[in-house]
Amino acid sequence: EDDLSMMKNVADQVSIAITRVRDEDSLRKSEERYRMLLENSPSATLVNRNDSIAMINPAAMKLLGINNIDEVMGISPMKFFHPDYHRKIQSRMSKIIKGKEIPVVEEKIIRSDGEIRDIEVVSVASFDSEGPSFQVIMNDITERKLAEKELFDTRNYLQNLIDNANAPIIVWDRENRIKVFNHAFEHLTGYASSEVEGKSLSILFPRDTLRESMAKIRQALTENWKTIEIPILTKSNDIRIILWNSAKIYDKSRKTYSTIAQGNDITERIEAERAFKESREKLELALENGRIGTWEWVIDSDSFNLDSRMEKMLGIEPGYFENTLSGFEKRIHEEDLQHLRTAMTKALTEDQPLDTVFRVKHENNVVNYVSTKALVEKDNAGNPMKMSGVCFDITEMKLGAEKTLFLLNEELLRSNKELEQFAYVASHDLQEPLRMISSFTQLLAQRYKDRLDNDAKDFIQFAVDGAARMQGLINDLLAYSRVQTRGKQFSVVDMHDVLGQVMNNLQLMIQESDALIVNDDLPEVFGDEGQIVQLMQNLIVNGLKFCKTAPRIHISSKEEKEYFLFSVKDNGIGIEPQYFEKIFQIFQRLHPKDKYGGTGIGLAICKRIVNRHGGRIWVESKIGKGSVFYFTILKRQTT
Repeated sequence: EDDLSMMKNVADQVSIAITRVRDEDSLRKSEERYRMLLENSPSATLVNRNDSIAMINPAAMKLLGINNIDEVMGISPMKFFHPDYHRKIQSRMSKIIKGKEIPVVEEKIIRSDGEIRDIEVVSVASFDSEGPSFQVIMNDITERKLAEKELFDTRNYLQNLIDNANAPIIVWDRENRIKVFNHAFEHLTGYASSEVEGKSLSILFPRDTLRESMAKIRQALTENWKTIEIPILTKSNDIRIILWNSAKIYDKSRKTYSTIAQGNDITERIEAERAFKESREKLELALENGRIGTWEWVIDSDSFNLDSRMEKMLGIEPGYFENTLSGFEKRIHEEDLQHLRTAMTKALTEDQPLDTVFRVKHENNVVNYVSTKALVEKDNAGNPMKMSGVCFDITEMKLGAEKTLFLLNEELLRSNKELEQFAYVASHDLQEPLRMISSFTQLLAQRYKDRLDNDAKDFIQFAVDGAARMQGLINDLLAYSRVQTRGKQFSVVDMHDVLGQVMNNLQLMIQESDALIVNDDLPEVFGDEGQIVQLMQNLIVNGLKFCKTAPRIHISSKEEKEYFLFSVKDNGIGIEPQYFEKIFQIFQRLHPKDKYGGTGIGLAICKRIVNRHGGRIWVESKIGKGSVFYFTILKRQTT
């Protein structure tokens, strides 16, 4: 029995030994399989036992920048984790030991070369007779984190771009809920983004156009960036017209995720276009009622365009005008064509408006008178680009004016005859009584001079002087009236001969005043020689009479394009500016008649003579420094 008992014990011990060997072999094989799986795992994994690396796979060595496994075995894994995370790691390990489930966390490691990488970490605890160990699985997410940051920065940039864009921008989802409402849209509508985001897009549209507006939006989304006009209602109940450009935003499955739209406030433009249209309609109505035609000539392309009224005015059937300047000129009366060309050339070269009249000859030989006015448009360099103008038919006005002019001429001729008769009476019938008064008064003074006292003698002298002045006044009035009625036919007049006659006429007056009269070279003019002599004589007499020192008179001339300009300069007492026009009016005197004499008609006669010769007369003067009288005479004219 003792032997059997002993053999049983031995057998049990052998069995135990065999079982242990089997378990150890199984454990060895499991460890080998685990090690093989660990080494071939693509995930970076290490085993931390007692704050030492007990095992590490190639993926973890590559992540940590380790070339030799002996460099890391037995050292703390904390060496490779960023110091900012050490306390968090220790807290997490404590929680894992206590059986708490810890999710995936993000941390940073420091490689052996000093590079910092972002990782995702999963930690699992296991327990054996030697205590807890931790399997740490690490996944490098550095590139993903960079991509996320770039995406975040991009989104932030785009958000700022949208928020601060000058143009109003709005985004709404598939349910037409507003998702984005930038600052420009806030400024446009008066709504804050917080007031509209999440609400229906319909909040922005007037009630009476809501259905139409939503239909336009749905239609526009069939094509990206289709432009539509939709009115919106602001917070203050104003209606603004917005030009919308919209586009669809898709999700990953290519389904419409939301819609983005950019708005442009065109309210002012629409109102301006409406006002322009109304003005245009009013203008067309005015042109139609006034029978005014318009035309435009584009110079470079020789494009000459007429409106329908202008075509009718020129006798052109609609659609038959060739739209060129030559085509326009074909409609102009041949006698007026050169005149029109000259006027257009002058407008183009001298920077002044075109304003002229021409005749249009229709196919039935009917001649119409047309008045045209136009302006020239130039480029930045000052070159003419376009001439735009209007024309209106003045035939009826012309015929009426000619009839009126004929009647006026008849009346003028009759009036001139009466004036001539008056002049005859004034020169004969009125002067004869004056001569009698003067003669008998002087005879009375001679016969009774011994019986008259001084007062009587003075009275007689006053009567004689008055009669003489009256006779001079009548003679000047007669001369004034005869400028038009008794003028001679125009002929070529040498101004040197004119000046010679004046010097002979005034010889005594020149000698008595010690005057000096000089002249430049003077031209020949076309006019009435007798009247030009009278004109020059009156101006020189003024220079001789109104002078306190020895008179100095200088006569000169200048040739202009269409006329001769003459000047008579003196060193007299001068004229104040307020009298520059007054002195050319009849009976206007600036000084007492007993001081300088004269009737106040001389310069009025000068003006009438100059007017008859197609010119004008004026004066420039300073008190105490003399005067310069200017007058012009046309080069060629008819009386």
